[in-house]
Order: sequence, then structure tokens, then C-alpha cells
Amino acid sequence: MDAIEALADRGVKQKIICRPHDLTLQRVTALGLPSVTMSFSQVSRHLGGQARVRSVAEDWGPDIVHAWMARAASFVPRSGMGVAEMPCPVLGWMGGYYSAKYFGHCDAFIGVTPDICRHIRATCDGHGRTHLCHTFGTLRDDAPLRREDLKIEPAATVLLMLSRVHHKKGVDTAIEAVRHLPEAVLLLAGDGPEMHRYQRLATTLGVSDRVRFLGWRTDRRALLALCDICLLPSRYEPFGTVIAEAWSMRRPLITTPADGPRQYVVDGEDALVVPFDGPAELASAVDRLSQDRDLGARLVEAGYRKYVEQFSRERVLDDLLAIYRRVAGGGQARIDVAELDARLISAVTAEMLKSAPGEDPRRVSAAVLAAIAYWTYYEGQDTSLARDAALIELSGLRRLVDPHGWGRTVLVLDPDQLDATLDEGDRAALAAWDATFCDRLLRLLDNPSGTWTAETARSAMSAAD
Repeated sequence: MDAIEALADRGVKQKIICRPHDLTLQRVTALGLPSVTMSFSQVSRHLGGQARVRSVAEDWGPDIVHAWMARAASFVPRSGMGVAEMPCPVLGWMGGYYSAKYFGHCDAFIGVTPDICRHIRATCDGHGRTHLCHTFGTLRDDAPLRREDLKIEPAATVLLMLSRVHHKKGVDTAIEAVRHLPEAVLLLAGDGPEMHRYQRLATTLGVSDRVRFLGWRTDRRALLALCDICLLPSRYEPFGTVIAEAWSMRRPLITTPADGPRQYVVDGEDALVVPFDGPAELASAVDRLSQDRDLGARLVEAGYRKYVEQFSRERVLDDLLAIYRRVAGGGQARIDVAELDARLISAVTAEMLKSAPGEDPRRVSAAVLAAIAYWTYYEGQDTSLARDAALIELSGLRRLVDPHGWGRTVLVLDPDQLDATLDEGDRAALAAWDATFCDRLLRLLDNPSGTWTAETARSAMSAAD
């Protein structure tokens, strides 16, 4: 819903197919978006639900259908079952390591972390059709909360969990940690199937007066503004949007080495990482932050920089709309990167050649160019170029440079193929592609009268394909 609202603010026309939940419909109506309701139940799947999805799409005529999560993707019409296929491309969104069986009729995929993208390529035959797009941590404005609103003493350390109340989230770990923190109050904002179990646990441990079970909340920003430290003690966490939200609100974060945090958090740099099922270690980390204000300030500033670079609303929307355009256009989009820094490319190429003597310098430079273009586009900055170029070189992908002058080199990239290079399991396919594509383009570049242009690249790509 946050993304739908943000897209509406950008002027993107949307029609929503959703469950008939009051909160959802109120928000969609407030945005002025047309909507159609469905139960998305197993019964509706067998009573024409797929045909209805296709009918809505056909009548409305969108450029793309975005299936948010597995249930929606499973309602994409299946050919051969008396239902026609969709009239436009379907994009499936994976916020976790979902089963491929739900996404078998999507034309392209989004994963919210690099490892989820790897999972998609491995299980959904998603090579060349998988895109990385984060969720954003920018929160809507809320009415402010005061400590007295929640009966919290002024001197207390306020800990916050924004979480579904489930064993996977490590709620019990946080409650047990409170027993070691006599000055702390834990706010648990969320609902779930194990609420009563954890309420009983808090009573058994004698901390029920310092654990607030707030239930389902929509004022995440206000809660983060109120707290001193944000906790994410999950046992299982494919990503964890609360990471970006805590960073956006400049709140110190304590988390675990679950799949999502492990890909983004650096212990001691932008968060503190504690072991799974470690209430004593979690309590120790809280004490450490409470006593070392400078440490908290350093974590907060480093986390905020990561938020701006990768998880801000504007950054994520730019990435999402770029993916929409590529998928709607059949995946044929290209990125033009002009006026590249010749000295930077030469320096990185020289370093790479030290570890790979005898390599063709132009091929190595091509890999460097690919890394620069890829990370400039997706990360907004040229960082760790040698590492990223080496990854692409390792995978077998080569890109071309103009040997007759670096001043206004134009490199045309296919983002989908660059995504695929980061999957080491695709080496054989890339090696075969390399033999036809790269060698042909190198011959073109050897043409002394050749001027490298976008049109030249497209022509050469077509010939290679």
C-alpha cells in the first residue's frame, strides 16, 4: 500500500484488485484510485477468479500488471485451463523466498534483496527476467506520540519492535531480554497468531508491566520517533523493511544475522548484530548503546546514509518505474552511459591486469565499464569497482570500449543481462553468449573508421542474438 500510494503521488495510473478489507478500501478510495474486490481464496480461484483478473486487465488496458506477493501471482491466468492469457506483461514481486509454483505465469520478477533475486533465477527460470528493487523506508507523517500516552517513565529506555507476533520474529527473545534490563520498556507493535502466548510469557517472567502489546498499528513513524532503540531479533527475515525505517528515522538498530539483515547491515558500523535466540546478548547490546552515546550516533549516521542511497522513497520509486518501463517494453531497454572517466577506467584496468597477466586489456576495460555503468545506475555511485568488475569478468560477460578515444565513449547496456552475470551458476550460458556477442563487437570496434554509437550497439546486439 505504501508503494501504491507513492506511485499515485507520481501520477501513475493504477487500478487495484484487492481483498474487501475496510482499511485497504479506505486508503485506496482516499487516493482516488479505482478498485475491484476479490476474496483471493481457494474457492474464488476455482470459481472464475483467474478469468476475472484477466477481464479487469483487458477492460482497463494497462501497460503492466504487478502481482504483489505470491497469492496475487497465483491468480495470473493459466493457459490451457479454459482461460486466456493476460493481455499485457505480468510482474511478480517476491518479498521472501517464495515457492516458484505461485509465479509460473509471470513474465518478469522483482526480488527485494540480491539473494532473493538469486533464488528467483534458480527456481523460476528467471535469468534475464529478474530485477532487484528494494522496499523503501520513508514513512508517512503521523500524529506525534508522547511517553505519557503509553505510561512510560521519562527515564526509561524505550525499545521498539515493529513486527508480526510470530515465533520467526524472535518476540520471545526481546521479552526475555527485558528481564535483564530493569530500566527498559518494550513496545511491541503488531498482531499475530502467538499474541496470547507471549503475553503469558511476559507475565511468567515478571515483566508484563514493562512490555506493551500495542496490537496492529499504522503509526510506525510516531512509534520510531518515540523509541530509543529499534529491535529486529528475527530468527527468519528475508529482508526486514524495519531496517530501512529505523535508518530513515535515525534510530539505533539491533538485529540478528538473518538472511535480510546479513545482506545490508554491518555490525558496529550501521547496527549491532546479536546471535539468534540470545536474550542476554540482546540486553548487553542495549546496555552498550545506552552507555555509549557516541556509538549510537555513529550507527545512526551510517545507517541514514545507506537509507538515502538505497531505501529512500524517491530512489526506490525511480528503480521501480524503470523496471516497469523495461518489462512493459519487452525487456529491450538500454542504458546509455556517456563521458566516462578515462583515468578511472585505466587505473582499475591496470589493477585487474596485475592479477590477470596476459589478459586482453580491452576486454578487462570492457568489464570495468560494465561495472561502472551497472553500479552507477543501480547504486548511484561508483563504489568497489574493482570487485564488481572482477565479478563480471569472472562470469564471462564482456562489454566493449572504443579503442580510438575515451573522451565521449558511449556504452549501451542491457540491465537484465548484467543482473544475470552476478549469478555464478550461469557461467556456461554467459561463456557461450560471450563467444558470439563480444567477439563480434570487438571486431566492430577494430574498424578504424568506426564511431561507437547507440545505434551501432543495437545493430550488433541484434546480429549477436
